[in-house]
Amino acid sequence: MSSYIYKSLIYIRERRFAFLLFGLIQHLYIGMTGLDTGLYETVVWPINMVVLGIASLGVFNRTKRWAKILGIALLLVVFATPLILPAFKYSPEVIQFISIAYLMFFLYIAWGIKDCLFRPRSMTNEIIFASASGYFLLIEIAAFLMMFFYAGNPDSFTGVDGTSIATVYMDFVYFETITQSTVGFGDITPVHYAPKLASAFIAAVGQLYIVMLVGVIISRYAGHRMDDSNS
Repeated sequence: MSSYIYKSLIYIRERRFAFLLFGLIQHLYIGMTGLDTGLYETVVWPINMVVLGIASLGVFNRTKRWAKILGIALLLVVFATPLILPAFKYSPEVIQFISIAYLMFFLYIAWGIKDCLFRPRSMTNEIIFASASGYFLLIEIAAFLMMFFYAGNPDSFTGVDGTSIATVYMDFVYFETITQSTVGFGDITPVHYAPKLASAFIAAVGQLYIVMLVGVIISRYAGHRMDDSNS
């Protein structure tokens, strides 16, 4: 049994960015299947958090002890979230705490993929998967930051369906995806200055990320072609 687990972890490690990309997409966009929000909160959310947690293990490659402990602690918190929230009856303070925990968890993962993106290497599928994962990580980080603002003051946004935490999360995933890729549709808008400026900053970071990433990919592809022509 232990050897099987070890081999599975090695397999995930070797394909860590492909697994991470799958975990992020299913976590962000599982709601497009039209699931009932009650089912989403009680069944789907715990499952897709476990899937995302397992998929992210490959990038938990810290060398310092404190960093490893922090990663494990954040992973345990996000695993426990579906149990913590109902127990505290979705109080704003708990939702804000959970939002910050998720924010730190995704920042921790983002820190784990930066070396793959910005250190000189040849062009591989790993680079493509890591690049896409970085983009979806920005959406995750932005969505939970907006949830933090919304939990503190529901009037800080217009157009958000506050029926349940599932609808709030899916609305912010939609809002941040649209904001990253366009100027927004205007159906969900921040009203107060903190979420306004945070949304603007994250949108600017997203555009900068794309510009930098295109440059990195083109330079690596050009270097890869030159290596092939010289060999």
